[in-house]
Amino acid sequence: MSTVLDPTPLPANDPGDIPLSLRDVDERTRRHSGEVRKLTSLLDVSQALASPVNLKSAFHRVLEILERYHGTGRSTIAIPREEGRRLHLHASVGVRAQHSDAPLGGVLAQQVFESGRPIVIPRVSHEPALAEAWARMDETDRGTRSTPRRTADDDRTYICVPVQQSRRCHGVLEVDLAFKTARNYDRSMKFYGVVASMLAGALKMQRLLEAASYCGVDFRVATVAEILGQDR
Repeated sequence: MSTVLDPTPLPANDPGDIPLSLRDVDERTRRHSGEVRKLTSLLDVSQALASPVNLKSAFHRVLEILERYHGTGRSTIAIPREEGRRLHLHASVGVRAQHSDAPLGGVLAQQVFESGRPIVIPRVSHEPALAEAWARMDETDRGTRSTPRRTADDDRTYICVPVQQSRRCHGVLEVDLAFKTARNYDRSMKFYGVVASMLAGALKMQRLLEAASYCGVDFRVATVAEILGQDR
């Protein structure tokens, strides 16, 4: 018996039927875990900012949360003092007292505050406005004047986003991260922008409470537990 071969070509496989490679699986797993980590940290940030007794200590806790979940190195929240528009550190993590109370980014942070637009410097060593100042901070932190120059593998990424609400800028949030060639800077900038908007909301509420207190108004923000209890 002879075998007859059907000349009709086989249909192409559906892309969804093609098995994923180990690299694809690893990438999807990494991305999923990263999104879970972001959501968890945002929940912790919201809890830290919920009816804070001391806004400065609450801001410090937020920076510690970013350090714990996202590996930030130096990080600051800078806001202007009442008498002017110049930024000063309001809370910081990883910044020693010997350093100035000016923002990590110096004039770059001031530009973010004035323009309301975020900025990302992928490699600090390639930005003259930052490289020299950060090298001096490294020397102070390491307790020696002979600090070796950072290598490409030891470079940092600087992100500065405005702390603003309703187009009014109240300050800036700065973080530095380990440089990674595969880092998605747009995603990172958007995430820290969300954190900054939460800071702006807390700062605005604090100022409303201060204004109400100054006017003699007994105004207190109810907690979520109290609101739910009133509905029972």
